[in-house]
Amino acid sequence: MVIGAVAVIAAAIVTVRHLYRMRTGLFDMGLLDQPSFAHAMAGGSLVRMAILANPFLLPLMLQAGLGYSPTGAGLLILIGMCGNIAVKFTTTSVLRRWHYRQIKLVNGIALSVGFAAFALVGADVSTAWLIVLLLFTGGGRSIHFTALNTLAFTDVPANRMASASTLASAVQQINGALGVAVAALSIQLSAALHGRGNAAVLADYRTGFLAIAVLTLIGSLDARRLDPGQRAMFNEGNTPR
Repeated sequence: MVIGAVAVIAAAIVTVRHLYRMRTGLFDMGLLDQPSFAHAMAGGSLVRMAILANPFLLPLMLQAGLGYSPTGAGLLILIGMCGNIAVKFTTTSVLRRWHYRQIKLVNGIALSVGFAAFALVGADVSTAWLIVLLLFTGGGRSIHFTALNTLAFTDVPANRMASASTLASAVQQINGALGVAVAALSIQLSAALHGRGNAAVLADYRTGFLAIAVLTLIGSLDARRLDPGQRAMFNEGNTPR
């Protein structure tokens, strides 16, 4: 496992160095000189990994850790998605009222706290408390995703927009895979360290949530590099989703 991780990191470093030297290529790495795009691809990627790991971790924790039936777990997750949808009606106002830096820091830290709260869930947790956490983190995920998707292209010139879109799309696909990998690895390591082998229990799923909470916090703090006065720029007919 360690050898594989080292090999992947080494390959990634070689690939990035090669792309930076290329004058023409599929990915324009010079876009990372733009602070807004760089944050969306760096710190934003860490938060995106955590968010995309959530649909993997949550059903496992609800069913294998807390004993919910597949139907019960599905209904709880659906309630959490209601928080995601409800916040959409306020996202435009949030982006217009506050600066990106404020939104990314405050919402990111709040989302990290929400994920960490799942790491404190015990076997006797009430369904009502789970619903509160699901609605809270669902709303936080929605705001963060929308802010990330609009921030990434704020400072990108029109003639480089196609390259930026290609690079952002590739990074987002990788984020999803890495997020699930980090969550799964956290669960497996926790179980192995406690002598449970592959038989994960509630404590191991809680470790997974703690891992994505840390990812979210680190990624959100990266927003400090953003311009404190930078706001979203879009028209009434071009509202971000």
